[in-house]
Amino acid sequence: MTNERNKTIEMVEILAESYDKNLGGGEFDDILVNIMADEFNNMKERKGKEDVRKNIRAVKRLYKEASKVKDILSANKAINIKVPELLDYVTLKFNLDRTTFEAKCESLFAKVAAPAEEAL
Repeated sequence: MTNERNKTIEMVEILAESYDKNLGGGEFDDILVNIMADEFNNMKERKGKEDVRKNIRAVKRLYKEASKVKDILSANKAINIKVPELLDYVTLKFNLDRTTFEAKCESLFAKVAAPAEEAL
């Protein structure tokens, strides 16, 4: 098939599809938010204080950062995470490497194979 500009357009026939409606980028964001929240809660400045996950504003900032971290870790082996004054004037700052993130995501990676096998 050709269009008006004389370019060839390839046709693709989809033979099967499958997916897990409970698996997507949001689940990976949840894992990153939990990693960052745990790091923040374990800081010496935060000992004995309330869990950061109980502060909606802080959690929203963590989700925003998680989206950036996920993109950077897809291309790099590590990232230096810094969220200035996340809560109570305390800045979250730590290094996260891809292997640590992938280890936390093992349960999600296991879910990916099922839809692929079902489609095949």
